[in-house]
Amino acid sequence: MIATISSDQVDRQGEVVLPSGLVKAQFNKNPIVLCNHQWDTLPIGKCLWIKQQKNTLIAKYQLADTPDGNIILKLLQEGVLTSHSIYFNALEVTPPTAEEIVKRPDWKSCSKVFREWELLEFSVVTLPANTDATALAVAKGFRQS
Repeated sequence: MIATISSDQVDRQGEVVLPSGLVKAQFNKNPIVLCNHQWDTLPIGKCLWIKQQKNTLIAKYQLADTPDGNIILKLLQEGVLTSHSIYFNALEVTPPTAEEIVKRPDWKSCSKVFREWELLEFSVVTLPANTDATALAVAKGFRQS
C-alpha cells in the first residue's frame, strides 16, 4: 500500500502538521501500522518507508497476513477504507506567523502549527483529521514475503 499520511493543510482540528518537522528515528525502530489508532490491539502491518513529497508525507506499508490485516486489505481494495492518520508527540508548536498567513491564506483559521514532531504510529482510519491523508495505491492481492 502507498498512502498520503499527512499534509500541511489545516486539519479538522484547526491545526497544521508540517511534513518537514517529522522526526522518525524512534518510529523506525518499531514501524507499526494500526487500525484507528487502537494501541491495545496488534498492529495490522508495518511501514516500509516514509518520504516527504512537497507538502505531504507519503508512506509505503505492508499489511500483515492476519485476519485483521486481510479485512483491512479487502476494505482498501474495495474503496470502503481510504483514509489514514498519524499519531505523534509534539516537539515544537507555535501559532502561524503573519508571513505564513500571507503565503497560505488557508492557515488564517489555524490555531497551531506543529513545526517539529515525533511520529509514534500511523493508522488506516475511518475518519481522518487531515482529509488529504488517503490511499494512493492499493495492492491487488499480492503480498511480499
